[in-house]
Amino acid sequence: RDGAGMAIAGSHDWWVPVGNIFLPVPNPRIVMTDTARQEGLAASVQYAAKHFPDRLALRFENQSWDYCELWRTAGIAGEKLRQLAVGHGDRVGLLIGNRPEWLFWAIAVAEAGAVIVPINPAYTAAEIRALLSHAGLLVLVADARLLAAVDLNDGTMRRVQQLPSEIDQRSTAHQGIDRQAAAIQPDDDAVIYFSSGSTGQPK
Repeated sequence: RDGAGMAIAGSHDWWVPVGNIFLPVPNPRIVMTDTARQEGLAASVQYAAKHFPDRLALRFENQSWDYCELWRTAGIAGEKLRQLAVGHGDRVGLLIGNRPEWLFWAIAVAEAGAVIVPINPAYTAAEIRALLSHAGLLVLVADARLLAAVDLNDGTMRRVQQLPSEIDQRSTAHQGIDRQAAAIQPDDDAVIYFSSGSTGQPK
């Protein structure tokens, strides 16, 4: 559990860090030896959804998701990315607070074979603008509240497509549990982190 109230499954799981939260991997001896585990974050979650569908994966405040629900919800986000033709190597910024939506979108980006670019919501507006001008994003997924605080009328986002972070979890646009994640290689970029900016602009 972190300071914002994000909590995940029991202590018998192994915890894999994903951004600001941790994703539990049930029965790591099985998951780590399966070929899906070698294919990245999305394939690992898909594996858990197939083999441990009812296991608790994520809890936030009064909400919880099992692995099947986690994979299905990430698929709804992934459909939005597919509509924008996000694919292998594209960079997707996540300007999202410490909420479950961050994880849903991170899994969706990984499933597309794209690169996750987390944007610290604690950055100042100037720092966010500077990051956006250098990150080479194809898409920015953002909380409306956070984006509203950043003046982007200077043309910073001229070539960047925007998506709201909210996900309609009633949607059926998730293509099922057996949908095929993009093929990736071990040396493909997965995440690009910018520094905290404590000694200057984030870089």
